[in-house]
Amino acid sequence: MKASELLPGERRVGAWTLNYLTQAGGRYAGLLVVTDRRLFFQARFDASPGGALKALAPFRDTRGLVVIPRERVRGVEKGGRLLRRQVAVILDDGERHVFDRGLMGVDRLAAAIAPGGA
Repeated sequence: MKASELLPGERRVGAWTLNYLTQAGGRYAGLLVVTDRRLFFQARFDASPGGALKALAPFRDTRGLVVIPRERVRGVEKGGRLLRRQVAVILDDGERHVFDRGLMGVDRLAAAIAPGGA
């Protein structure tokens, strides 16, 4: 599956180029697409300091794709500072997925992801 593929009847809400921050400290640059049914992030490359396309360990079986069904999203938190504006997606099991937009604003992204936001 590619990040550009939508399911039949699925509606795209928006897309953002950003970094996905893993809990293990990885940083992957790619495209986050938000639809009315799910969020999916397609990693393009390892953007970790000193990273030179490691094995993409958190994506080993998914070819760099993270898919989050919207029904699992329980909340969204905006955070970060001047150079690191971030959105954390909180799932029904408490798991957090953090997306970093750098200098770019996160208000529209957070609104699109929020429960009931699509």
